[in-house]
Amino acid sequence: MLNVISTLSSVGGIFFLVLSLLFTDDYLYVGINGFIALDFSLILVFHHFGLVNLARLHFGFIIPLWYVFSIIAIGGNFGQSIVGATEILISYLLFHKRPKFRNFVLFYNFLLYALPTIYVTFYGPIFGLRDYPLDELFVFTVCLGWIFLMISIYEMRKEIYIKNLLDKNRELTRKTNELERFNYIASHDLKSPVRNILNFLGLIRRDYDKMHFDKIDEYLDFTHKSATQLNELIEGVLEISTVDNDTGNFEPIDLNKVLDKVLLNLNREIKEKNVKVISGFLPYFVGSETDFIIVFQNLIQNGLKYNTSEYPVIEINAKKANGFLSIKVKDNGIGIAKENQKSIFQFFKRLHNSTEYKGTGLGLGLCVKIIEKYKGEITIKSELGKYSEFTVSLPLEVLEEQY
Repeated sequence: MLNVISTLSSVGGIFFLVLSLLFTDDYLYVGINGFIALDFSLILVFHHFGLVNLARLHFGFIIPLWYVFSIIAIGGNFGQSIVGATEILISYLLFHKRPKFRNFVLFYNFLLYALPTIYVTFYGPIFGLRDYPLDELFVFTVCLGWIFLMISIYEMRKEIYIKNLLDKNRELTRKTNELERFNYIASHDLKSPVRNILNFLGLIRRDYDKMHFDKIDEYLDFTHKSATQLNELIEGVLEISTVDNDTGNFEPIDLNKVLDKVLLNLNREIKEKNVKVISGFLPYFVGSETDFIIVFQNLIQNGLKYNTSEYPVIEINAKKANGFLSIKVKDNGIGIAKENQKSIFQFFKRLHNSTEYKGTGLGLGLCVKIIEKYKGEITIKSELGKYSEFTVSLPLEVLEEQY
């Protein structure tokens, strides 16, 4: 705001300086306009070197001196009252966070206007009264411009602050609800394997003391499975935390290369189940490669895990249309009942027990958190016993802004 004000005033001062040099031999008037141009341009210099506080102090204490000198020297007639009032208003805004110092600056500015005006009223201007054409109109216009600028910036910032506040409130509400649900479910799911480990260790200790070793291997096997489950849960929780804290390293990404890396990671599972993976040409987009390796891997793993078809097939396609990047992952697996299609995106939500299908129930929830970073959404179409199709929709303008 101060830079714009200073630029506007410097240009005005230079403009009238040139006019006065061309059309008048009044060197006093030339000097006043030169002082105005130099005085305001110093603020631009201070800002250029990062001296913001010095720029504010210069505006509050030095800038007013031009109209003080003008009033005493030539008596006014350039809209000095609106200049003084505008100077006080801007000074108030510049120092509003420091009440005591602000009040001192305002009183100082008031005196700078009042005392010269009182002096001229009784004794007249030192160099005689001067009145130049359009001076008052120009100064009045510049001051109105200052005021309009401040009001516009204030309204714009107010709207931005309100929008940011509402967005943060919504995000806080979402995170609070998610945290409550996460804490409740996580405490149950994390306690379960720990409880199993303790129980089986107790059985091992009991049988060991009684020298009964016939079930030790079985107990150790159950203990190992529970420890593995606990480890997977902890890793999943840490992965969720990483997604929350990751600001993202956004750059143009080739989705085809992302898919190649994921298929290489899942190569053993794909071969074991003899899955046919079909993919079309995938476009570039701007984002974090790590984010979308996680998304692709979880969606494809979902199609691998919940697929009992004789000829398992997973199809991956992506396209840009109507301002969105749309990624589809479709499988011919067991499908998901309509009443369960929303709940599968919740953390730790499992539709099958761990003996039927292994997993932590974190994968799809993790995908949702990643997609939300990009202001996108993930949806599902599915028919029980036939197929499931996940669609990730990302607004392209968000991706472009990140880049």
